[in-house]
Amino acid sequence: MSIEGEIRPGVAGAWDRFVGPGQSRVEAAGTAAAVLAGALWGHHGLDDGAPVHRRVLLQLAAVDLWGGAFVNNTPSCVRWYERPGQGFGEHVGFAAAHLLHAGLVGHVDATEGHRSGRSSLRWVLGHYAWLLGATAVVAAAPRRARLPLAIGATAAGLGLDRALGRSTAAPWFAPVFYSKLLVGHAAGSVWNWRSRGGRTTR
Repeated sequence: MSIEGEIRPGVAGAWDRFVGPGQSRVEAAGTAAAVLAGALWGHHGLDDGAPVHRRVLLQLAAVDLWGGAFVNNTPSCVRWYERPGQGFGEHVGFAAAHLLHAGLVGHVDATEGHRSGRSSLRWVLGHYAWLLGATAVVAAAPRRARLPLAIGATAAGLGLDRALGRSTAAPWFAPVFYSKLLVGHAAGSVWNWRSRGGRTTR
């Protein structure tokens, strides 16, 4: 049976298409914990008295990025996003959708007075350009080369973050951002080391 045949009907099936079918209890618990952590602590870099809407924006970004950093590094998710029909274009397209996350964090830093508008734009575009370029390199590489490339690109991304000036509102941004999108999604995580015949095994 193909992996598409493992998708459950109804609402459960929508979840399967998001995180991959067949999540184990450990994977589900880890996903819930990462999402909860993002909701509770994702906004703690904000100044005291920051407007509620800024807190909510950072919490939403953290829920998606922290949850995704865990989920995208699980066997179930890797199986799903490495299935036949998922290739270079899908990986780059997924990364491209995350301009919103970098833009949101840059916006909050600017409106909190931690950056000028120009500095914020430079920070956002710097991270976004690095993400897209690194994703393209990793996704185009042979499967067994992807993880070391992604780890190297993540380390370089952290260096870029330091050079641009780490976000004050969301100091967690760069390590979580690149762990989700490069090590997890583009590389297929550590589970690619266990690939056999072009398939990622569980």
